[in-house]
Amino acid sequence: ASVGTDENFYTMAVIADALQFDLKAVTGFESIADSNVAAMRGSVDGVLYAVASVDSIIKAGNMRPILTMDEARYPGYPDVPTILDIVSKDKEPIARTMLNIQAFHRGFFGPPNMDAAATKELRKAIEATLGDPQLQAELEKQQLLIEFVPGEEEQRRIQEISALAERIKPVLAAALKAIR
Repeated sequence: ASVGTDENFYTMAVIADALQFDLKAVTGFESIADSNVAAMRGSVDGVLYAVASVDSIIKAGNMRPILTMDEARYPGYPDVPTILDIVSKDKEPIARTMLNIQAFHRGFFGPPNMDAAATKELRKAIEATLGDPQLQAELEKQQLLIEFVPGEEEQRRIQEISALAERIKPVLAAALKAIR
């Protein structure tokens, strides 16, 4: 199930290609809640969402985690494999690219030719702000998760995504064509 042609839709298409299984995406759900209900009823075989979006449903026993899109196993579900645990070596670069894309769900970006000194200062300010104990306490109180990733790491991820973009484009195009 998919709400539309968002990052989850495209990630699932690339996962299906990397794991070599046929995927029939069912799109058009109004919300994550609607697609979750479809999965719980058995109208669709599954959904791809952030753990936070389905954790309470899993804990209630209405869904079961099958695979995580991460480099390491999720602490709450240590027996659930990651994509890297099961993908073949030749498809691993594509799986890693999708991990990088998923990691970019939200981020701070500047223009391509941004001054190096300004980039360094902005990165420092963002790290200091997100590491502030008061902010962390407030985020925890609101049950919001913000995972800081240094700018240099984000930049490395972008370069890896760009390097494999041509290998992923046909898979994304085929997934979009399949639902039209």
